[in-house]
Amino acid sequence: MPSPGDRPADISLKALFIAGSLCLLALWWTWPRLQPNQKLYAERDTSQLFRYEPRALPDFRLTGAHKPLTRAALKGHWTLIYFGYSRCPEDCPTTMGALASLYRQMAAEGHVSSLRIVIISVAADDDAQRIQDFAASFEANFEGYAGAREEREKLFLFFDAGVDLAPEKGPYQYHHATNLFLVDPEAHYVATWNRVPDRDTLHQEICGFINCPP
Repeated sequence: MPSPGDRPADISLKALFIAGSLCLLALWWTWPRLQPNQKLYAERDTSQLFRYEPRALPDFRLTGAHKPLTRAALKGHWTLIYFGYSRCPEDCPTTMGALASLYRQMAAEGHVSSLRIVIISVAADDDAQRIQDFAASFEANFEGYAGAREEREKLFLFFDAGVDLAPEKGPYQYHHATNLFLVDPEAHYVATWNRVPDRDTLHQEICGFINCPP
């Protein structure tokens, strides 16, 4: 039988064993959660369509080279919105080129009457004419809009467009998401693509909304 003097040491060993076991159990439980989510990182490089319950856009007013853009002006057409800027070095030209390819395909099929494609500038130094010229350089019917910071910010925040209005990358480089945002003919936000998919996929998914005639 152990003497009374042995009991504290015995209790201490048991406590250490229990504590160690609990630590191992906690590590086993949390380890997978501490690892990079490989699926998430992989999906950042692929396009995904996210559908939402229709949500009404806020009231806003942007400046266009030919006419202003407001919430009321969006009614009556499906509108695909992209946030970018005229001096964008890479993402914007790539996205706009892909949208131009889609637009030409839909025009050949007679489907573009239901769809507007709009770029809204994230850059303070873009005026309405400059962003319109940029949009039209890809497709004559594309629309470009600028405007007061507070008006643009309403949409940046509403769409969660990932726009950084205080860029650190340089005077003509702005942080912004590559998403496309779809607005229905009642001026409700209904879907987004986290990046532009290939033309055939985007065509199929857009037609799923606007019901392209056969």
